Amino acid sequence: MTRGEMAAFLVRALDLTASGPSFTDTNGHVFEQDISKLGEAGITRGCNPPDNTRFCPDDSVTRGEMAAFLVRALDLTASGPSFEDTGGHVFEKDISKLAEAGITRGCNPPENTRFCPDDVVTRAAMAAFLRRALETNPEGTGLIAFGTGTDIYVVKEDGSGLRNLTKVPDMSYNSEVEWSPDGSRLVFVSDRDGNPDVFVMNADGSDVTNLTPNTPGHAEFPTWSPDGKRIAFIDWVGGEDQSLMIVNDDGTGLANLTTIGKKRVGSPDFLADGSKIVFEYGNTVSAISPDGTGLELIKDGAGDEIRPRVAASPDGGLVGMTEMMQDGQDSAWLMPYPGDDARWGEIQPGSRANYFEAFTPDGDRLVYISRNPGPDSYPNLYMINTAQAATGNPVRLTDTTVHEDGVVFSPDGKKIVYKRSWWSGDDVGRSELVVMDLSSRKVVKVSPDRIMGVSAPDWQRAD
Repeated sequence: MTRGEMAAFLVRALDLTASGPSFTDTNGHVFEQDISKLGEAGITRGCNPPDNTRFCPDDSVTRGEMAAFLVRALDLTASGPSFEDTGGHVFEKDISKLAEAGITRGCNPPENTRFCPDDVVTRAAMAAFLRRALETNPEGTGLIAFGTGTDIYVVKEDGSGLRNLTKVPDMSYNSEVEWSPDGSRLVFVSDRDGNPDVFVMNADGSDVTNLTPNTPGHAEFPTWSPDGKRIAFIDWVGGEDQSLMIVNDDGTGLANLTTIGKKRVGSPDFLADGSKIVFEYGNTVSAISPDGTGLELIKDGAGDEIRPRVAASPDGGLVGMTEMMQDGQDSAWLMPYPGDDARWGEIQPGSRANYFEAFTPDGDRLVYISRNPGPDSYPNLYMINTAQAATGNPVRLTDTTVHEDGVVFSPDGKKIVYKRSWWSGDDVGRSELVVMDLSSRKVVKVSPDRIMGVSAPDWQRAD
């Protein structure tokens, strides 16, 4: 297989779309556009270092070179054991990373103790490499996305295939990421253009677009409409000068939905049918239509200042929230919606501090945080049937001495991903993401160890 053919294979497999500059020896070549796209994605660096002005499209590809191409394409970071014939080889580290990800199995089955790094890649071998690579980092089959403050990553639920989608060189802010309903795109907040704005990109990190380049404030809490055509977010200028905004997924139709007075605004979420956006508005939980009409009060404050985390159930029948009180006696609540203030029900009343986290995909259960059973206990995760949220018996999911939040269910409802944060000791301010199998309670770490700036994750929902 030639380097040009390899470029075409990778471009189609990874669905790369953005083109970059051509090499000096690819002008008019049958694979010129594919090679350009590969270069723009940072997967190829040319064939004549350090200048790298040529690509050598008709040269054969070795197995070692293919390892380097795939490591860059998938942004693989974890190294594994070396093969007996790769020690000291120029591509030794790339081959090791490829083996750790399960993409290569060696060249001398069944022992597979050698890799044969200088052998030419055949089309059959290329197909096998790509099949395993796409299984390791599949687009559209349930990747977990999260931000680290400086970059957006995706990773498989077992922790493999960690991949940086943003790679912004100037250490700009990139966080608050959420998958589109069909799993094909991501919305996130970035200040790469100077101001924290709402951006979208494809699932592979391509086609990055700033949707809100002209908003005056700091964009926060972006969330997709159920049809994936609009995005609601908060524009924060300062203090309580905040607005609930909406914009189409192509950047058109930007509108302010809350133009009356200056109130604290936060935590927007669409109802399942897209007819309303529920959100924090001053000391209330309110709802409004996406066209800015029909503003209505769902729950008023209880005297003290409240800062609810608001979420609508997947079936559209419930709204959950956290009421954070000045005296520290925080509580979690549910209400059928549409409804009225009197129908709110507290989740497990009597606990020291409860915080609503997430509904299961079918809405039948929910996860919340509680300091129950005593004043000295750490906040841990509990799950309970939604219908018995007030009086039922919750299931304790965790028993740790770290802070846990940011819960998101897998699309099938069998697992959760959440953030563990350290609030004291040498690791204060650091966090990591873990996935829990709800049947076995087995926990797998899926992010780098205890890093700063980890944002709440989101799990890809693929059709």
